[in-house]
Order: sequence, then structure tokens, then C-alpha cells
Amino acid sequence: GVAGLEETAAAEIAEELGLDPSRDLDGLEALGAYDYEGRGAGEESINLEHRAVYRATLPPDRLARVRFHDGEVAALCLFARPELERMMAERPEVCASGLLQSYALYRAAG
Repeated sequence: GVAGLEETAAAEIAEELGLDPSRDLDGLEALGAYDYEGRGAGEESINLEHRAVYRATLPPDRLARVRFHDGEVAALCLFARPELERMMAERPEVCASGLLQSYALYRAAG
């Protein structure tokens, strides 16, 4: 259910970024979800995922709290929306599929 997804989102935020959503993020909200099916170049297996998309504000004074504990996240990049949209349009191959497919939900939410 939705409560399970919210708990999973909070756990992933803590695990991947070292943040406590209730303390470090403002306005965490669910934007929607979609199913994803993909296969990397030369891969025999198919990756099936159910992706839930959330958005929140990370106040500038809390940016220093971000920590990549397990090495799964390599970096955090900040873009102005017009720059991000231009990059996704002109060079989608350098963008993660999650970003490319989730951004429509973000834009629809206003």
C-alpha cells in the first residue's frame, strides 16, 4: 500500500543519501508511479521495476548532510530546470532512465 511505499522511500533516502526525510527534507510528497522494463546493451536479462516518484525540497543548509554510504550513488548534480531539460533533450544517453521517465511526473505536478 501507500504507507509501505512511503516507508520504503524514507528508508531509501536514508540508505542512499544519509538523510532523515522527517528532519532534512521539506514537503516530501508522492507524485505518482509507473512500471519500467529495460535491458542494457548486451544483457540477456530484463530489468522489471515499479518506480514510485517523490519530490521534496532540500534546504541549502542541509545539503552538507548528504552522505553516500554504500557507494551506489556516485555524485549529486544540481541543475537549473531549463539546463536539465536541455540536457535531457540534447543528450538523453547521459541521463539515467529513472530521471528521463520520472521527470514527466514531476512536470505534471507543477
